[in-house]
Amino acid sequence: MKKGLLTTALLFSLVIAGQPPIKLYGFSRVSTPGMVPAREPDENGRTISKPANESIDYFIYLAAGHSLKIQPKEIWIRGKRYTVSSSPVIQSPAVAGTDTLVKTTLLKIQEIKWDHNPLNTISLPATIKKLAAANELVLKYQWKGKTYYKAVKKIKELEPFFGE
Repeated sequence: MKKGLLTTALLFSLVIAGQPPIKLYGFSRVSTPGMVPAREPDENGRTISKPANESIDYFIYLAAGHSLKIQPKEIWIRGKRYTVSSSPVIQSPAVAGTDTLVKTTLLKIQEIKWDHNPLNTISLPATIKKLAAANELVLKYQWKGKTYYKAVKKIKELEPFFGE
């Protein structure tokens, strides 16, 4: 009995040790421009006001040990797939406006940047599609030549930003 438990614990620890210890952070903020919405006359001469264009800004960070050479490859944000264009190392804490997104840490923090043109998701395996559907944020990365995925169930929403 003890040998079975020991073997199970050893196998479980090897599976866990297979992936590098990383943390993925995802934040979103709705931004509204501060300009008064444009007003246009309709075909009857009445004035119609256009709604302000809202946009959603995403802040995504990856935290890993300094010795780990993590290479982000792709990212899924709310089901849409993008290629990662760059991921510069930044100093902690990671801040956006007055919000501290990633607290001071000894880990290496990478800000994940991506190409804003979504990629096709048709040719993906079903397991990856399920992972992207079940989580709002999924990062595909390489470490030591192997591909791994890290997911965040829910992107944390920050207070909206209203321009002036």
